[in-house]
Amino acid sequence: MIPILITPPEPLVDIDEMKEVLGVYDSDRDDFIASLITAAESEFFGPDGVHVTVAYQVFEVRCASFAAEIELPQGPVIEVVEITYQDGAGVTQTLASSVYELLSDDRLVPAAGQSWPSTSGREEAVKIQYAVGLADDDPRREVAKNAVRTHVKLHFDMKDPPGYRETIRNILAPLRAY
Repeated sequence: MIPILITPPEPLVDIDEMKEVLGVYDSDRDDFIASLITAAESEFFGPDGVHVTVAYQVFEVRCASFAAEIELPQGPVIEVVEITYQDGAGVTQTLASSVYELLSDDRLVPAAGQSWPSTSGREEAVKIQYAVGLADDDPRREVAKNAVRTHVKLHFDMKDPPGYRETIRNILAPLRAY
């Protein structure tokens, strides 16, 4: 299942916060700073990054039917937003949250005493929307923000010291999913 981004993330570090770090007090370079923030976040938290979704966003996965357990990619999963499916008659139904359980390893399974409903079997008959990211009070968010701030500052100042990449890797090490 390939996750489809439904609600994109807000920047982890906002422009005003970054301008304070950089000592910038006008808006002449806002677009440049915003592009540096976007580039850093894409590099760190994109497909080749640390494999942890930090900022809140909503994804959807689609499949023809329910598997015994369904792994939701792009975690950590905060919550299941909605599960819809086409029943045997092709009518779209919304699955009650009492029918399934979200496990701590981002898998969906039927709740105790429940089973998945039958579907029409059509391609994309099942659609699962779910929110991912780290809670605002999760200390890993601050680690991620520090990496973004450091990356942007070094690029903004046009400094590329020999240990720069290693420094960023070390800041992000606690977030990396192996």
